[in-house]
Amino acid sequence: MSFLSKHYEKVILAVFLLIFVSALLYLIVVLSKAVETKPADLIPRPEGKNYVRMFDDKNNEKKEKGEKTEFSILKQLAEQKLWLHSKKRTPDSIATTDLMVPFEAARCPGCEKLIPTALFGPDKKCPLCGESLNLKLRQRERGQGDADKDGLPDAYEVKYKLDPRNPDDANADLDADGFTNLAEYKAKTNPANAKSHPPLAKKLVLARIRKPRLNVIFKQVTTYDKKDKKQWLLQIQTIGRRGWKTNFKKIGDILKLGKSPNDVYKILDVEYKMGEVYDPGLKQPVEKNISIMTLQSMANEKDEPIKAVIDKPVYENRVWVQLEDVVTNKTVSVRDGASFTVGSELSGKERYTLLSVDIKNKKATIENTAGEKFEITAKSKLDTPKKGLAPPTAGGGAGFPQPFAPRPPKSNPTPKKNDEWSF
Repeated sequence: MSFLSKHYEKVILAVFLLIFVSALLYLIVVLSKAVETKPADLIPRPEGKNYVRMFDDKNNEKKEKGEKTEFSILKQLAEQKLWLHSKKRTPDSIATTDLMVPFEAARCPGCEKLIPTALFGPDKKCPLCGESLNLKLRQRERGQGDADKDGLPDAYEVKYKLDPRNPDDANADLDADGFTNLAEYKAKTNPANAKSHPPLAKKLVLARIRKPRLNVIFKQVTTYDKKDKKQWLLQIQTIGRRGWKTNFKKIGDILKLGKSPNDVYKILDVEYKMGEVYDPGLKQPVEKNISIMTLQSMANEKDEPIKAVIDKPVYENRVWVQLEDVVTNKTVSVRDGASFTVGSELSGKERYTLLSVDIKNKKATIENTAGEKFEITAKSKLDTPKKGLAPPTAGGGAGFPQPFAPRPPKSNPTPKKNDEWSF
């Protein structure tokens, strides 16, 4: 016992070593047998003397003349017709499909989305993009076809010295006007002339929507229990050189809320009103003065009057938006109803008018001088030209500019503290 107590660790180690050596020997024996195994040894052998082979070497079932098929499952399925052919679910269905039947579809030549082949034909259009699905008409338009499948007909690419075998030139910008060659082909404009391009409005996205805040707060109204509103005294705060200052005004007085002539307003009316307002401190509604003062812009008298509630921020009724060119990252700020220009000397300039702004759905509607209207959202609808995708003839040949390279994104400017930006 004294030996085991002194050397028990060595005994345990010897036992584990013995187990390891035994396992290693067993593994060597198994591997040696596996090497000696032949493919014929893996074929299952029939048991018993009554074994009859049912299939020949070509996997055809052996049977006597007049006997029915009993073991060929594929032949049984073919004879019993267990699988039904797919058919229309309703009389109005334009295509059919099933679990084991491929869906008959093809790519639209316009949006390149998969649509049912039943939609193709004369006088038919893609339900997704509205592109014509008249294959014969489109084949005539494509001239010699489209070898590189980039959407540009071979005749079109040869005409403008592009490579009919290079599919990447569809995403290049031959004239550096910000529109891809494919976009110009679809718009039927000249991809080699920067002055000929789709409307520049298609490069715009809605970057900001804001309502400027006026530098005024309506604080209190004293009626003196008189019905004549002109005798009421209005307590108003405006911003001066040293911050907010208190003024006392009456209906008909003028307020100068800034240095610009556009910052001059007239007090048109006051509505004295008391109502219940929830007090978060008391956690219950309390009665409070919620009177309303009406202001009118002196610079824009056609604008709707502005309502100012006691102790609430006052914002202009008209909305300002900031539009951004997704290619050049240049921005323009414009007020609803005002006009603005976009473009450059290279691509030419176009004039637009901001017709309306939908703050809830974050979109604006603009109109060009030709009367065309465009809906601008925060998401770009333009395929940005990719750098280095034009073939050598279009990118470095004589008389052709280098492919347009979009500028890196620019951070949006920080709005003023007294402005309310929606996003």
